[in-house]
Amino acid sequence: MRCYDESSPCAKESDEVKVISDGVTMAVKKVLPTFVHLTCMNKDNRYDIIKTMIEVGRITEFSQLFNYIPKSVIAADLNSSHRRLTRLTEQLDKLEMGELYAISKLVGVKMEEIYKLTERQLLARKAETGKKRKNQSVNG
Repeated sequence: MRCYDESSPCAKESDEVKVISDGVTMAVKKVLPTFVHLTCMNKDNRYDIIKTMIEVGRITEFSQLFNYIPKSVIAADLNSSHRRLTRLTEQLDKLEMGELYAISKLVGVKMEEIYKLTERQLLARKAETGKKRKNQSVNG
């Protein structure tokens, strides 16, 4: 694990994660790895494109993020695996709030925006599933 210190330019190796805020240090078992990752690395320029596309309304669902940046890049920036991110995009209800927050920090938008994209896609899928079931019961 890494130690994240807001005043340091880069994270340091540590046995546990420490969050330093207003002079207070707290030991935490897990902190979003994105903070550490973004502290040490330059952010991919494609996140800025995604931010712009969200702001102008060209990205309306969570899965559309991956039209502009590969899942593998986002997964690496989240210190996660490509397989996990793919599974989460297929099962949006399994996506955790911490992951939404981390993605919002990568993109540079409020977490609410990423949540809205996820919610919109989830509701569209449920509506689509409901229509399929209704058609099957009518035709069956």
